[in-house]
Amino acid sequence: MRILFIHGRGQQDKEEVILKNEWVSALRESFDKAGLIMPGELVFDFPYFGNQLIALQQEYQEKIDSGEYRMRGPGLPEDPALELEQQLLMELAENAEIDLSAEPDTNEEDYKSRDVQNSWPVITLARIIDRWIAPGGNYSIRKKTKDVAAYLAVGFIRNDINHFVRSFISDQPTIIIAHSLGTIIAYDVLSHLHAEHCDIRGLITLGSPLGVKAVKRQLPQGVRRPEALHGDWLNIYDTRDIVSLYPLDERHFNISPPVKNIVGINATENRHGISQYLNDPEIAIMITKLLLTGF
Repeated sequence: MRILFIHGRGQQDKEEVILKNEWVSALRESFDKAGLIMPGELVFDFPYFGNQLIALQQEYQEKIDSGEYRMRGPGLPEDPALELEQQLLMELAENAEIDLSAEPDTNEEDYKSRDVQNSWPVITLARIIDRWIAPGGNYSIRKKTKDVAAYLAVGFIRNDINHFVRSFISDQPTIIIAHSLGTIIAYDVLSHLHAEHCDIRGLITLGSPLGVKAVKRQLPQGVRRPEALHGDWLNIYDTRDIVSLYPLDERHFNISPPVKNIVGINATENRHGISQYLNDPEIAIMITKLLLTGF
């Protein structure tokens, strides 16, 4: 059985081999916690796109700054990624019942100088959320929403990343394990594949924002179970993880057969780190079941 890891955001300037080993090590902990032995026949693939995503975002920003990417027509945003990011932040804040009337403890001019002028509302909103999540801490919600918004709102970024990840999918029996932004990429790629072109035995999503309305609106195929997914879909989330506050259930991600949702405990500082999601014993149990039954 092949395990295809699809990582999330913030992985630029990192060694692919080291990251892959960290994921495999965390998965091994999952088997240890479940009292199982990780099968030796598992083969791991790790399509690393961290630097590619950063380069594409830089290209997009240059196009925005030069006016090349500016949207045409009345009422259309000049920077669709920035507008989507603001929608994401607003929804996440409202879901977490954050008081948006609070003033962030920041120097306005200092933060204005770090980004384009029209992003100041986004920066202000992000700072309010940061202070609510980790008062006095080093938390940054923008590290999670900026990449998601760029991927969803900018066509050439989405197409390039999807094409790269798609190149790792074959007719081999495969379980996909995806985290954060990677769950959106996995869903988007699978939704455009035909069942006869691949053999996806299971999908495991960790810390997924797929249930967020602002994300779902960017899925042109709508919310549906990908035809290419032959087996079960397991979703693990921490209710304290602001990125994945929603379970992928009938209310927020209504598909049939339904996604199996499990509340996990993510003890990383931001409640979103991959290591504490990937070592959940339910993952080992699901993989073992798929190996024994074929589905």
